[in-house]
Amino acid sequence: MIQKNLSHYSKLFNEYTELRLQENRDIGIAMVKGNIVKNTKAAVSGVSARVYKDGVWGFSSNPDSSDEKIKQVIKSARDNAVFLNSKEKRNAGKLPEESAVSENDFSTKKHKKSQKDLI
Repeated sequence: MIQKNLSHYSKLFNEYTELRLQENRDIGIAMVKGNIVKNTKAAVSGVSARVYKDGVWGFSSNPDSSDEKIKQVIKSARDNAVFLNSKEKRNAGKLPEESAVSENDFSTKKHKKSQKDLI
């Protein structure tokens, strides 16, 4: 499971910014006539950032969730918002300022069986 403190990156936020780190896990077992033909376990993760600038949104993502890539995603999302704002010129102003942090774990609370137990 990914263990990152995303508040560590908040000092990189110049505009309204949403930063998301996600990990999806999957176990796959397939049997044909009692014979195991597939037995896989995978974890896929990634990071994304969304930045608001005067009425437009910039977005960036990367499947690599290393510290360096998280910083690059934040910068790219900000750069995309600034670029789009320079073209659109909506001048909608800032969003209401209110700090919020949300950490959501949607994994099951059930006891997880091992692949051996599942087979």
